[in-house]
Amino acid sequence: MYSDGMYIRIGETYRPLSRQDGGGGRLQHLSYHYGRHLGGFKADGFPALVNKCEIRIDIDSLHGRHIHYQGLDHIPEVRTPGLDFDAIDPFRFILAIEEHRKTSKPLHEIFGFTVEP
Repeated sequence: MYSDGMYIRIGETYRPLSRQDGGGGRLQHLSYHYGRHLGGFKADGFPALVNKCEIRIDIDSLHGRHIHYQGLDHIPEVRTPGLDFDAIDPFRFILAIEEHRKTSKPLHEIFGFTVEP
């Protein structure tokens, strides 16, 4: 949480695999989220995740790789050339948000992508 009400949340969930499928788990959803805290906290003490955000980069089993950006939801990977989903990690995401907060440079420029129609 930042003092101006903005926050970063990075989360991942896994679904269990049966022993027959090798056990362990499989990634179900990975999300890098930056937005304004609109109130409410989850039982774990973290801000409740809301769809309204500055940017959210998602990799999930339902919608595949996509982003939420500038009020647009579920922009598929094919419409975001330059965004390397494989290169994003928590540290890169946090550093990009910190750069944006310090410089006001647009997030798509920091991450190096464009949004195509």
